[in-house]
Amino acid sequence: MTLQFNIQYGLPFTILRSSWVFENDDLLNHFSLLKNVNPAEPGHGFGEQGHDVLELVRTGQEHIPVLLDGEANPFRRHIVHIDDLIHALDRTIDNPKALNETFNIAAPEPFDYRSAANYISSKTNTPTIDIPCTNYHSFEIDITKARTCLDYNPQCNFQTMADRALAYRKSL
Repeated sequence: MTLQFNIQYGLPFTILRSSWVFENDDLLNHFSLLKNVNPAEPGHGFGEQGHDVLELVRTGQEHIPVLLDGEANPFRRHIVHIDDLIHALDRTIDNPKALNETFNIAAPEPFDYRSAANYISSKTNTPTIDIPCTNYHSFEIDITKARTCLDYNPQCNFQTMADRALAYRKSL
């Protein structure tokens, strides 16, 4: 639709395709078994889970999930902090290189759930648990074009986002 308006009316555009955006303690909410598995709603959050996981939730025993594919490999995902998204928006304003272009916006690199869960676990003393999610998939986003054309320089990797989320939650 945007391209059509550009063709028909000469309306300039810039599209920023951001990855999964996090701020405050969103990241910790995502890495919470209790917030993402609901025994009353089969398939909610991390999909269908076995009796052992559902029992942990029923008894209120928090664990940090390690989401795994069908071959028991931890998923790799790409996210972005709101501050980096704002940085990307700022880099497009009055930037002729941004006109009529589409850019992917994400963190400096993707994370994998095993190392991410272990990091949060080490900071919170909360145990991890493997969660098979065979209907889900990994994804990584190429931000090379945004880096080169916009001088996009994201500052928030997974550890930075986790540390900020922990500090935010502690401040509440």
